[in-house]
Amino acid sequence: MKSQPGGGVNYLCLPDRDVELYELSLGIRDASVLTAVEYESQTYGLFPNNIDNKHAVCSVCDTESRSAVLTIPARTTCPSGWTKEYHGFMMTNLDTKAHPTTYECVDSSPEAIPIPSADTGGQLWFVKIDCSGAGSVGMCNNYRHGSQLTCVVCSK
Repeated sequence: MKSQPGGGVNYLCLPDRDVELYELSLGIRDASVLTAVEYESQTYGLFPNNIDNKHAVCSVCDTESRSAVLTIPARTTCPSGWTKEYHGFMMTNLDTKAHPTTYECVDSSPEAIPIPSADTGGQLWFVKIDCSGAGSVGMCNNYRHGSQLTCVVCSK
């Protein structure tokens, strides 16, 4: 993700094989640029292995008997009657970047595409709680300043 003011705001889960593209020969010069998404995990120690600057893989929840999938921020367990698919950390693009993205729940044991690390600019950063501003009053009764926002993906 380059720091351009436009483009999409959600992450795309692209297939790694059987890709079908339309090759334009029209010389289009005004188009959005799509880059790989990479983990910006630095040395926080939240993931079991160092995946900093490695390209993220994505997954799709496909359940045989459960049709509803729900992501719950600030939780690592599911409500009664729901099945936990995985838990992890809420991640998104850095808030100082000009290009916003959606929040994604990334598994606490993430995988990376097996290629060398490269800083391509498409970034997944941890979301941390900020209790220092006036807009945080009340929210921080139950949240600790500076803690990373957890998440759980549940199905039913």
